[in-house]
Amino acid sequence: MVKINYIKTVTMIACVAITNTAVAYDFVPTTAEWQSWPGYCQAKYVWTPVGQTSKFHRSVGQRQISDLAEWENAGIYGVHHFCAGKLWVQRARLEPSTTQRKWMYDQAWAETAFTAVRSERNSPLFTQIVVLQATILYGQDRTQEAIELLSERTKEYPLGDVPYSAMAIMQRKTGQLDQAMQTLIRGNDATDGTSAEINYNLGLVSLELGNIDDARLYADNAYRLGYPLPGLRAKLDRLARDE
Repeated sequence: MVKINYIKTVTMIACVAITNTAVAYDFVPTTAEWQSWPGYCQAKYVWTPVGQTSKFHRSVGQRQISDLAEWENAGIYGVHHFCAGKLWVQRARLEPSTTQRKWMYDQAWAETAFTAVRSERNSPLFTQIVVLQATILYGQDRTQEAIELLSERTKEYPLGDVPYSAMAIMQRKTGQLDQAMQTLIRGNDATDGTSAEINYNLGLVSLELGNIDDARLYADNAYRLGYPLPGLRAKLDRLARDE
């Protein structure tokens, strides 16, 4: 049996949804959503017909345009759909209605897949698209599919640290601590121990597995590498006070 690349299969299936739901780009962000967008999203949005007639059309400068050029020069096309997908995910997370939340995640998938099928997979920036797709699947309670998607991306582009961390977080939240540890160790090896994010998550999982000395070692590495959040350090400090 021929093994089919999982990412390509999932994305190709999404083309059906794109055909049905993304005929025209008519996404309208709120002011708060617009302000939360990175520069490349803002620059691409005001390029679209809906963006040209929006209140944001004079809000973009050279910095945002340069951000967009970086993405497009790296082979990422239709990035405004990816940007819309990010906001649909944010909306879905806050939506109390199960029916509306499902619809929002469907919108997020269709928009993100629009960008995915038009972009070059060998671009490091493509990893952000894959991580968003996995986040959508996870939000739809399709955790194993999300993990498989991220796992495939680590094989396509093993040097990126984010898929390892995202996959391990999903495994950790579903009680798969041993698998999460294995994922993070692979990521740490692939990145030569230079990822603050991976070291931080290694510390969290080690702590939950009861490996306190390992947790302290990984925490030291994470903070030495500049990890900004103090949560792991606080947990270890509380543990030390209770000993």
